[in-house]
Amino acid sequence: MKELIADAIYLLHFAILAPLLMSVLGYTGDWVKYNLVTVPMIYGDWLDGDNYCALTALEGKLRGTWKEDERHPDAPTFMTPLVNGVLRPFGLSAERETVATASWYAYGIAFIISVLRAPNFNPVPKTLASKIYVGIILLCVAIWIINRLYIPKKEDEQASSSG
Repeated sequence: MKELIADAIYLLHFAILAPLLMSVLGYTGDWVKYNLVTVPMIYGDWLDGDNYCALTALEGKLRGTWKEDERHPDAPTFMTPLVNGVLRPFGLSAERETVATASWYAYGIAFIISVLRAPNFNPVPKTLASKIYVGIILLCVAIWIINRLYIPKKEDEQASSSG
């Protein structure tokens, strides 16, 4: 069951990244205004003391791969494998720190573009896409809370690393 939940959390990353990427690529709609909530939420999450995205941290805790030090070489990461998967066909790769820095800039660009596309912010979702996006944002807030409260037992970590 933990693996299934961890897989769902992994996929949730894409649900958060898609609207940000879509806004940078020129797509627009009522949903763009929620990027103005998502980007600060992501920045705040990274700066909350553990230097992890709550989604990555909770996924790692459920899989037994979580490390308290996010710089640990075996610490879970979402963006680095994703970016390296895109770069690999070109014979390139990126270090974890480089990907983290690039992510900060990319999210900032998405935020600026969203500000320009959603100048009259009305928090009430008008379209189905906006309602889904708001649901995803609220789910991420719930996961952040769960991640802050969930500390795996040592037996859980040892069991998942040995089996």
